[in-house]
Amino acid sequence: MRTIIKNVKKAFYFKDEKGYEVLVDGFEDGFVMIKMPIAVTRYEDKIAVSIVDGNNLISFLSGCFDKKSNFIEMLFETYECDSNAEFLGFKLRTGDMSCTVTKENSAFYSIKEIIENFLGIYIEAEAEKINKRTDEYNKEREDLDNFLDSLDVAFKCSQAEDKYIEEAEGVDEDFLGYGQDFVALVQNFVEEEGYNISDAVNETYRRFDSISFNIEEDLESIRFICRFCLYGDEIYESYFNICMKMYNDELNNYL
Repeated sequence: MRTIIKNVKKAFYFKDEKGYEVLVDGFEDGFVMIKMPIAVTRYEDKIAVSIVDGNNLISFLSGCFDKKSNFIEMLFETYECDSNAEFLGFKLRTGDMSCTVTKENSAFYSIKEIIENFLGIYIEAEAEKINKRTDEYNKEREDLDNFLDSLDVAFKCSQAEDKYIEEAEGVDEDFLGYGQDFVALVQNFVEEEGYNISDAVNETYRRFDSISFNIEEDLESIRFICRFCLYGDEIYESYFNICMKMYNDELNNYL
């Protein structure tokens, strides 16, 4: 496996021939230090833990021990090692926990097993924290749902409300519900707490995003109700700007 590197401050990106990159943040006592790229996914009241792009990471680590790999050469050159330097393997870390990959367990499925065992220990160690975060999430979601149930959308006029009801007939309830909840909360921030429209939309977005509402896919729901609701044009414009910023940020990260 051929390897190239990119310097990032005091750490280094090592990139394999397939384009997969690993950030090495140290080389200590013969071990390459890598922060374990753990992803914690939350869906309703369940938590799942996984390794980001796990198969590519495992392939990278395993490939570094191949006789044809130039990883050790590039590692020593990058860290300006002397002739006594020795490469013993990798330490994958998160917090104060770590697991080790050496030549003896460098086969793909051996590394996969090491990481799976590590995740099991990590989940056990983090269970209390995860459960606390889950309880907080569920409470936040319940509180917001209850508050949203207490709000009503303010329409431009009674005729606009009648027109909305007419056009909403037969439309998916989840599609309508997102727009109604979002607009009602924005209007509450404006009327009850003195927010301007832009700040109210941004705060509502923050609240919804924190409990995993899907922002980008519901732009049409906002557009639908904003034709009829109070402050509709301003709400839609601010919401649209949020979506465009998200899109541009993702595009810049990709490029």
